[in-house]
Amino acid sequence: EPLHKALTIERIYGFDIDPQAIELSEKLNQKYVHDSWKYKGVVADMSMLSTNNMEFTTGGELIRVKPNCVINTSCEHMNEDWYNNIPTGTVVCLQTNDYFDNTQHVNCCRDLADAVAKYPMTEIYYSGEIDTQLYNRFMIIGEK
Repeated sequence: EPLHKALTIERIYGFDIDPQAIELSEKLNQKYVHDSWKYKGVVADMSMLSTNNMEFTTGGELIRVKPNCVINTSCEHMNEDWYNNIPTGTVVCLQTNDYFDNTQHVNCCRDLADAVAKYPMTEIYYSGEIDTQLYNRFMIIGEK
């Protein structure tokens, strides 16, 4: 069953600094974009947004929102500013890796323990890793 049917989700905002990535994400999620913006892509630098009281413009509209869950599947592409801006008590799901040889990766972790230390949580619901043959991918889900 798709996630959007298993959980009550009011809206998902997908952030990326790359406008082409946002264009693609909206194309892939077009039925949700057209359904009262159940999904809306936003061109923005997440390290510059406070998730405590987010304020950004998309589609010509000023949005003010306080998310109850933050998901980042590319932590290796940015420093920890985005994480530091998340208020305590927020559910966070993050992924990073040990693929230091990729020149776009500016913030890799040596192993899962390194990731857990870099992104401290008050409670961890899940942590694990997967070997992709090229690198190890680490996931942590918990409450900051």
